[in-house]
Amino acid sequence: MIGFYEIINSTDIIETTLTKTNKIDSFTDEKRQEQVKLLTEKDIVSLEEDYESDCLIVKSDTGYELGELSAAVSKKVMEKVDDIYDVPAYVSELDYDINTEKTKVKIKIVL
Repeated sequence: MIGFYEIINSTDIIETTLTKTNKIDSFTDEKRQEQVKLLTEKDIVSLEEDYESDCLIVKSDTGYELGELSAAVSKKVMEKVDDIYDVPAYVSELDYDINTEKTKVKIKIVL
């Protein structure tokens, strides 16, 4: 028996670098970089809307703030999904900058 099928690519993947990773977490009063240091690639993260800035905040699986998506990326994500809490996202790359002593975080968002 021969079967035919078509691969349908119905998902978009956005890869983006987090912004404002040095800002103070609004709940813990420590810099977001403290939580960023604990990340590993492929860690699952979640998105949450910040109604004051119209940007999406990225949180660790334990609920700590890690950074934010840019306004343009936030807008694109919010236009494509109904429920922001159901959007799969994960850490795709970590890059420690020895000069600034900060870790840059890239995440992938599956829409």
